[in-house]
Amino acid sequence: MSNIDFYYFVVSPYCRSVLYAAEVLDVKLNKKVINLLKGEQKNEEFVKLNPHHKVPTLVDGDFVLGESRSILTYLFNKYGKSKHEYLYPKDLKKRAKIEQFLYYTATTVAPAVLGYFAGIFFGKRKPTEEETTKLETALNDLDKIYFQNSPFIFGDKPTLADFDLAPVILHLELLKYDYSKYPGISKFIAAVKKSDWITDTELEFKQTAEALMKDFKPSA
Repeated sequence: MSNIDFYYFVVSPYCRSVLYAAEVLDVKLNKKVINLLKGEQKNEEFVKLNPHHKVPTLVDGDFVLGESRSILTYLFNKYGKSKHEYLYPKDLKKRAKIEQFLYYTATTVAPAVLGYFAGIFFGKRKPTEEETTKLETALNDLDKIYFQNSPFIFGDKPTLADFDLAPVILHLELLKYDYSKYPGISKFIAAVKKSDWITDTELEFKQTAEALMKDFKPSA
């Protein structure tokens, strides 16, 4: 068994991004489910590991790390091989662009998508005008700025930035959101779904999400 414990809830896009990276990097994780909907993140033993009581949380030996984007770069820096360099190139400028996009997803795209989703799923209401505007603005910018000439953000191969973005966008599929008016994003999602690194994680995600949404009817 792996000595790397990974505390996660597969419905969280931040957890799935790490699972994608681990698959490509051939890192074996000892997966431990923390069901956020049951409040398991507040259990005493877990809070001792992560006082912010959030997933994902990685425990590699005696080293504990939270925050998905920190975990992504840590796994690459420790376990990445030369064949994986395309994920996070040594070239300073290319790496900086990937980091810029990680921050962009964290501050703009993810809040827009998950804010829209939360209002419908947890609030069981239609999204507000503000939530809709934020989502459409974020998706429109993504489509026009980043996906004009390639299926992934920075070319024909994924980087850590794609692992970070993909599960956030795929979250909208739980609402049967139609993003066909965004051809670049549609091409991105198609490329992601054809990738080997997504298969097992997305199967687990769909099975878990279907169970959660069994009796749920979106308001939008």
